[in-house]
Amino acid sequence: MGLFHRKKEETTSCCCSGNCTPEAMGQAETEKSAAGVKVLGGGCAKCNALEEAVRAALAELDMDTAIEHVTDFAQIAAYGVMTTPALVVDGKVASYGKVLKIAQIETMEGYENLEEILKVEGLDSLFIGAADLGRSIRGRNDGTKLSVVYEDICKRVRAKGKYLGVAIGPAPEEAKRVKNLGAQWVVFGQDTIVLAKALKANLDALADY
Repeated sequence: MGLFHRKKEETTSCCCSGNCTPEAMGQAETEKSAAGVKVLGGGCAKCNALEEAVRAALAELDMDTAIEHVTDFAQIAAYGVMTTPALVVDGKVASYGKVLKIAQIETMEGYENLEEILKVEGLDSLFIGAADLGRSIRGRNDGTKLSVVYEDICKRVRAKGKYLGVAIGPAPEEAKRVKNLGAQWVVFGQDTIVLAKALKANLDALADY
């Protein structure tokens, strides 16, 4: 007899235990376009490792940008990410499914060992620390030009299929120049420069009082 059969339990295919309501997804769509750096993931070891790697990279660049660790699956789903951890920069997914490994070239010693650095297993990206690299070149006093070394690094990094990162100033022509060299991500300005310019603007505004 079927009178006493147990009622079949309803299941949900939602990966976030029911949090993917229209309201939650709408809120997530609104929040995902916000500027900043975000790590997407439920808090596993790889998610935490990615956050630490990003934090270390920002510290190396003298940037105190806050990192938001998003664990809500509705927000993660809004980015279209199916595999975590994922890294989001200014609303755009930069990577997903792995912990990024980034190397930085900031000395002539690093430049001379570039081929070996590019062979490091799992290396995703290389960043050129042009200011420190320039100081390293000047210290040698052997006629080496920063522009030549810089362009050579760009060419070799892109030839190996690695992501190329550089720092740029506010001039539009500089952004165009590094784009033509193959740069795929940039660090724009520095906190100290931004603060100095803001202070100067305030002082200039008060100069006539």
